[in-house]
Amino acid sequence: MCGVAHGTPLNGDLVAEMCQNRADKKSADYLILGVSQGILATQAIDAGRTPPVSPIVCYGPTATGAQVIDTVCKYAIGHPELATADVGLIALKALAESFPCK
Repeated sequence: MCGVAHGTPLNGDLVAEMCQNRADKKSADYLILGVSQGILATQAIDAGRTPPVSPIVCYGPTATGAQVIDTVCKYAIGHPELATADVGLIALKALAESFPCK
């Protein structure tokens, strides 16, 4: 399982490190999929608001979990300026860029 200490911030540094470390890769996968599901759930809630809030992440019918994981890992690794940013923000930025709503 993940070698992350209790209380470690879930930020860009951690995600990039986990994505690159074979021993922590499965933990990174679960973290990223969980965060991405949270983004989708929030969008579903926002769509029911008055007035509705438009979603910014739209997966196509052929999108896979592996694509979501790869997208967020590459984004975290490729944007060291977001090292201290929350993993949720990094995932949202990465997914909105790769899976925009039209």
